[in-house]
Amino acid sequence: MSDSFFITLICSLLAIGQCQYMDSPNMSCGIPKNSRKSRCGTNNACWCFYSSILAVDCSGSNLDKVPQGLPAKIAIFILRNNSINTTENISYDHFTILTCLDLSSNKIGTIQDGSFNNSLYLRTLLLSENNITYFGKGVLSTHNKLETLDVRRNSRKSKTSYPCKIQQETQKATNLQGLLIDGSPCTANLSFSHLTSLILGGDETLCNINTIRSSMFTQLPSLRKLQLRNCQIRRVENGSFSNLKNLRFLDLSSNPYLTFSAMPNFTFGLIPTNISFLNISNLHTTFGNCTILTASDLEYLSKTNIEHLYLDSNRISNMEIEAVRFIPRHLKTLSLVDNKLALGHYVVQIFVNIVTKELFSDLETIWFSHRHKNHQFRFFYLVNDVFQRKLSHNANITKRAMLYSDPKRSSRTRFLRSITDNNARKLNNESFKDDLLDDFTSSIDFHIRNGLCDNCRNVSNSIEKIPLPAAVRHVDAKDLKVRTTIRSYCFCQPNNIQIVNLSTNVLHTWNGPILGLDKLKELHLDDNSCSEIALNAFHNMANLEILNIAQNYLGYVFTNDNEGILLSRLEKLKYLDLSSNKIKQLPTGVFIGLVGLEQLLLRDNNLKSVSFEANHMQHLKFIDLTLNMIKTISPDTLTLFTKVIVANNFSIALKNNSFSCTCKYVYLVKWFSETRVTAFQELNQYKCTFDNGSKGYLSNAHQIYKTLNKQCANYLPLIVSTSISLFIILVIITCSFVYRFRWDLRYIYYSAKYRFKGYASVNHESGDYEFDAFVSYAEKDAVFVHQRLAPELESNRGLRLLVHDRDFLAGNMVNENIIHAITSSRKTLIIMSPNFLASSWCVYEMNMARMETIKTGRDVLCVVLKENVQTNGLPLEILDVFRERTYLELPVEGGDLEDQFWDRLADAVCQ
Repeated sequence: MSDSFFITLICSLLAIGQCQYMDSPNMSCGIPKNSRKSRCGTNNACWCFYSSILAVDCSGSNLDKVPQGLPAKIAIFILRNNSINTTENISYDHFTILTCLDLSSNKIGTIQDGSFNNSLYLRTLLLSENNITYFGKGVLSTHNKLETLDVRRNSRKSKTSYPCKIQQETQKATNLQGLLIDGSPCTANLSFSHLTSLILGGDETLCNINTIRSSMFTQLPSLRKLQLRNCQIRRVENGSFSNLKNLRFLDLSSNPYLTFSAMPNFTFGLIPTNISFLNISNLHTTFGNCTILTASDLEYLSKTNIEHLYLDSNRISNMEIEAVRFIPRHLKTLSLVDNKLALGHYVVQIFVNIVTKELFSDLETIWFSHRHKNHQFRFFYLVNDVFQRKLSHNANITKRAMLYSDPKRSSRTRFLRSITDNNARKLNNESFKDDLLDDFTSSIDFHIRNGLCDNCRNVSNSIEKIPLPAAVRHVDAKDLKVRTTIRSYCFCQPNNIQIVNLSTNVLHTWNGPILGLDKLKELHLDDNSCSEIALNAFHNMANLEILNIAQNYLGYVFTNDNEGILLSRLEKLKYLDLSSNKIKQLPTGVFIGLVGLEQLLLRDNNLKSVSFEANHMQHLKFIDLTLNMIKTISPDTLTLFTKVIVANNFSIALKNNSFSCTCKYVYLVKWFSETRVTAFQELNQYKCTFDNGSKGYLSNAHQIYKTLNKQCANYLPLIVSTSISLFIILVIITCSFVYRFRWDLRYIYYSAKYRFKGYASVNHESGDYEFDAFVSYAEKDAVFVHQRLAPELESNRGLRLLVHDRDFLAGNMVNENIIHAITSSRKTLIIMSPNFLASSWCVYEMNMARMETIKTGRDVLCVVLKENVQTNGLPLEILDVFRERTYLELPVEGGDLEDQFWDRLADAVCQ
């Protein structure tokens, strides 16, 4: 386990943000929200805001007097940043209900007698950054309702007369609760019975108070907030704040002349107060030795009810072990930003005190990041040299460097604080390292043995167990430059950690599982140069709502997570930032578990297309895809986007991508043209490239789509469908034709084939036929043909008959034999019966004989009706034979008409 782990864990437990003093009076003239806004005044130099009260803002209009024509009954009047040089005309009836007046950043030199006489309800008066050196008689004394007065930075003409002269007049405002005034030695005479907030220093205040004397604030019994920031304080007398019984907020930050040697003096005076917030940041030189917190530094502070303590930028590197027991017990916020804490035995002592609940039982926030601090010497010199005498440049720098590098301290304090950076590092990393881990492990084992970490009792020994203060909600270890791996940890329950910020470190590998963070809602791991994540790293964070893992190297991880395992259990996640991760492709199912996602940031990656599954994201409101290489978005994803745009007021950012206005992606241009413009952020900057290399703006997507739709019209489907239709029609016509003339075609085909084989055609004119008749009959009628028909016509009447099962040439095809029989016979004798109609070959022979009749013009067919045939359902060609031909009916065998029938049949054949 690395040393930096302890520092990151113990000293970074908690959250961002400074505590604000909530009991301060109104320090500004704010415009009411949801007001109706319109221009007003004779020259339209002002804006009027109408709500339950009337507010007028004329700031930054270069006015030299109050404009005319404004509405009556103004309650809030803002005139800052103009050129007004007198208050003489600010006393007319329009301002009878005025409650807040802002005249800051003007050129007012004197507050005239009678100013604001009619403004009896004035509560806030802001006069900072003018040239005021005098208040007229009765200006403030008659305004019993004035609560807040700001007269900072009014020393442009005379530093000696200001602010002492103004101070004399301000004390007449007996009901004043908030006073903002530049600090000077004369502030020791302030006397306000109702004053609750006094700001003598700050970033916007000129303050030069060398010594805080014990009698300085004795006449301010109601004071609750005192700010002495950046006041060049060098010394604080013992008990200086002891008379401020109601003091809750004290800011002594940015007074590096003071150093930590003064802590016992001013903290002793805080014991009888009601102090809750103490800011003593930057009390130690930027260019000095490292600081070790001693027991004497914290001894008196531990006897107060301090809840919010800020120790930023003090070069704190270590802490005496005995000083741990003097850490204030009721701390809720502890800020250690921009320090140099190193590993020491105090870390183990803090863990032990956490286990026994003697320390940090109420702790909710610790701020331990390294940020927002400029340590350049030039910056330091300029900021802190406001009230210094004008010495030569080199001499002043030398003086300041010597002063800051060797502050006056007691011999004991000077010895304890004389450790340099290198010595401190050596002391912590070498002298303490051997037994420190053993002590830490022992404290953890003690914790578990006493049932204080039941949730980690049965986990693997390879997973490290970490006890935390139960009240901790935020963990902020941003910008610590820690280079290590996030291992598998089990954080002891109960804990209430909701926010973890580990941004801007070098946590290059994230292992899992991480146990015991069931209440975690917000996790920041951005800018950590991470390239490896265990797929179960986030599996035990079911309540996570915000996940920021931008600015890493996770492209490979997400590209290969085809089943979305990494994020599969984050069903409550609402915000996911994957920006700047070198992601080239996202699998379809990578976000499959994010059913509650509302915002997805994928900016500054290498995505070329968007095709991930998103139908389950019913609450999606925003996707940021700027700064990618996207050419297309899949149609399914576009369908989803269209759906959520209507349902959730969805918006999408797609600026700086590689869209193509080509035929291939015309559907995407169509989507841009049909989608609500309000769905796109900065649509006027979306560009696409045409085939010829020119670029267009997708704000004109409708026109681009119309042009592309004409250029890229695809006629292939029309051509194919038309061709298929024509082919089908042709096939139908051909089939109809073939069916209609099927017998003709068969006849022509087999006749041609018959002639092709060398058979000579019969001379029909001479009547030279090989046979008198070709007998066409069904096999079931063969007995009749052989026993009655053939003997009667051949033996008794001398005719030559062609009977197929007797006379067809062996080896020839049936079709060829039939054609030969029909063409070589004078007649085709049809023996009609139900058996005949049931035989396809018989029907074929009859139709071929019909074709012979049609083609040659000779009467070929001769029909003998052997048995009665039902004409219902007969084919048309057979019905035609019955209709057009005279047929002979076979008489009863042995009857009187039998000889006559055979004679008539023989005559019909021979005709």
